[in-house]
Amino acid sequence: MFIWIEQYSIVNYWKNKGIKFDLIDWAIIYSINVLGINPETKRIDVNWESFFRANYKQMIERLPLLCVDDENIIKKRFDKLVKAEILKKIIYDWEEYYCGTENYWKMFWN
Repeated sequence: MFIWIEQYSIVNYWKNKGIKFDLIDWAIIYSINVLGINPETKRIDVNWESFFRANYKQMIERLPLLCVDDENIIKKRFDKLVKAEILKKIIYDWEEYYCGTENYWKMFWN
């Protein structure tokens, strides 16, 4: 998986928000774009928002440079992004689904 990380936009948007992110967080954020357009990604629509199922194992396989081998590490990173209001999370049929928030989109379009 190829991931383009727009460093200037990231630093410019988050520098005064007091939230510390590292390259693993940003690789996950940018890989979400790839998951979002992948037709194999399981998704549901809730209140006019499209949520995708987080497949942590698949993310580990597609992002070997992160040197992560535990799905719980990826899940904790997703939880961090939810806490920072970059992603929204819902549980549906015992599975976790995520959706980008306004903050998520501002990183790409500011």
